[in-house]
Amino acid sequence: MLTSDRNRVALNLFGLKVSISKSKIWDDQPGPYGLHDLIREYAEIPYWFPGVVAQHGWSPGDEADANDVYNAKRLMLCLSRRARANFSRKSDVRCEISGAPFVHYRRYKNIERAPEANGTVAFPAHSVPGLYADFDHAAYCSELRALPAEFQPVTICLHHSDIATFHLDKKYAALGFPVVSAPLDGTRPFCDAFYEILRKHKYATSNEPGSYSFYAVEMGIPFFLLGETAARDNTATRNIDVPQRVYRITDFDSGQVAAQMFSSGVRGRISPEQKAYVDAELGLEDCLSPEDLRRVFMEVAASLYYRPSLFRQVLLALSYAIRYPFSATRIPRFFATVWRFGRMAAR
Repeated sequence: MLTSDRNRVALNLFGLKVSISKSKIWDDQPGPYGLHDLIREYAEIPYWFPGVVAQHGWSPGDEADANDVYNAKRLMLCLSRRARANFSRKSDVRCEISGAPFVHYRRYKNIERAPEANGTVAFPAHSVPGLYADFDHAAYCSELRALPAEFQPVTICLHHSDIATFHLDKKYAALGFPVVSAPLDGTRPFCDAFYEILRKHKYATSNEPGSYSFYAVEMGIPFFLLGETAARDNTATRNIDVPQRVYRITDFDSGQVAAQMFSSGVRGRISPEQKAYVDAELGLEDCLSPEDLRRVFMEVAASLYYRPSLFRQVLLALSYAIRYPFSATRIPRFFATVWRFGRMAAR
């Protein structure tokens, strides 16, 4: 008798029960916002190993993300010194500064603001898991319309969840604004789509600081805050990483610092203070080089799968081929990579 579910195939042969895993011993998914793919490309590593977690973007929080602390069993990759300090206060797991994968991608691909760039791209405060970003959208649009001619036209860039869950694309279209979004449905790499939107504009704005603020300034696009800061109601504790109450980003010390940095009014230039702040928050002066990050992954691979004896390494590979038959044809190459990583890490 053969039964199957999402993760396993179960065989019952005359009372002998055999369970076969459909999963893989490595992670070949792109990761949130494609971050795993971006880091693999930056460090030139073929696999993403279990227990490795990458910070998904800039955070205003003054503590590490609880999910990151829970899931990072082997290695945590943070954007900056501040983020690493936050994580290390909560966990003894190794934590390294990878810098911002989006920025590594932009620089590697030589993506710059387009010569024909014009107007402003506005990133309205977006919802986070379980929490709607509550503010007056109509009033916000009125402030965008009132921007000086130099900053017109204004294009609204929405987070995919605000389209899929709250249909805000229709609301902003009804208010007279063109709407764009970087998709998260796998049809196109998110990072590529995001920068294609950003590079077409001379300025960027939002009603609260977010990752887009830092990516814009790093690229040389001035960013400024405009409008009412969003409120999020977490009284039902739908999100364990934020206060159990109605809160705003500016309730966090780091969120307040970011808000003050970009609240100097509508402006068409980047100040030296803003540039230094953005560089620090994105880890641009502190991040590991591709070579150093590759070595970190080698050490993780070695700690998980490497055996100094070639005979024992082959035996381990065979055992995994039996346990994971749906990946059996790729396991020899995987363990050849682990062997190479392990030998290099041991030097």
